[in-house]
Amino acid sequence: MKLRTAFGAGLISVSAVAGLVSPVYAAQAATLKVDKCSVHVNIPHPHARQTETLAVTSTAPKTTVQVKIKYKTVSHTWRFTTPASTKTTYKFGVGNPTKNYKVTLAGKVTAVPEGYKTGATCSTSFVPE
Repeated sequence: MKLRTAFGAGLISVSAVAGLVSPVYAAQAATLKVDKCSVHVNIPHPHARQTETLAVTSTAPKTTVQVKIKYKTVSHTWRFTTPASTKTTYKFGVGNPTKNYKVTLAGKVTAVPEGYKTGATCSTSFVPE
């Protein structure tokens, strides 16, 4: 009888401590700031073999944004880390894409400075002429 009571009391104590730890962890995760991103291209309707400039911006410096560019038949993935100014640019040749087929660029925040959380997404597109 006493063994059951001791066991029951121990179980209640463990449950009570677990109940206290979970809300603290949840509150800490909730206080992380969202590190947003944006991606933009400078030419909305580029011609074949033209050079396009991609601008990647984040809320915080030293944020890594993974950008996937998807053409009709091929995709490429790039990773950019923003400097202290929170904006970086990348020049690339558009190649010889399918005319009038929307090319999408989708970004996702994959690494952030302390105090921020990952996962934000951003996107843009262009339509070659």
